[in-house]
Amino acid sequence: MGYRGSTGSTGADGINGTNGIDGTNGTNGTNGTNGTNGAAGATGATGAAGAAGTNGTNGAAGATGATGSVASGFGYIYQGASQNVASNAAVTFDSQSPLSGVAHTLGAASITVTAAGTYVVDWKVGWGYNQHYCLTVNAVRNASACAYGDNGAGGTSVILTLAASDVLRLVNQNGGAETLNATFNGIASVVAAVRVIRIQ
Repeated sequence: MGYRGSTGSTGADGINGTNGIDGTNGTNGTNGTNGTNGAAGATGATGAAGAAGTNGTNGAAGATGATGSVASGFGYIYQGASQNVASNAAVTFDSQSPLSGVAHTLGAASITVTAAGTYVVDWKVGWGYNQHYCLTVNAVRNASACAYGDNGAGGTSVILTLAASDVLRLVNQNGGAETLNATFNGIASVVAAVRVIRIQ
């Protein structure tokens, strides 16, 4: 056998083989942690007011309160017979109607109210000459309750606030004696009278 000859030069690269098939996907990685919340946005504009609701039904009426009352007070006190009344003296009265809240003794001059309140008091005297009479309260003349009459009947009406036990009198302020006649032109009449009515 003879000697091996020297190695020949490297041949050219062969063509690439075809790609292999893709491998299977790997498993998903775990989720990352949530980021911090962003700052709150600005408040939006106020929306338009809604329509008014319907009115509710009326509640039941409350119970009626107790009826108020005013204490009774009335009286008509008068003189039926002729009388001579001295200056600065009070007329006396011989007759009266039923009384309530008013006290008077027949033949006396004093008329007493038994309850405090507001009263209408009116008085009159019969025919006389140059008359001047005043109603007094506890012997104090009340200017608003004075009246003057010249050869005729006189009288007036006032509203007075009186206390319990206040005393009314009708006093001759003429400066002289006065005769009150029960008969005029042949007709009998009341010569003096006081009416008391409580209004409050």
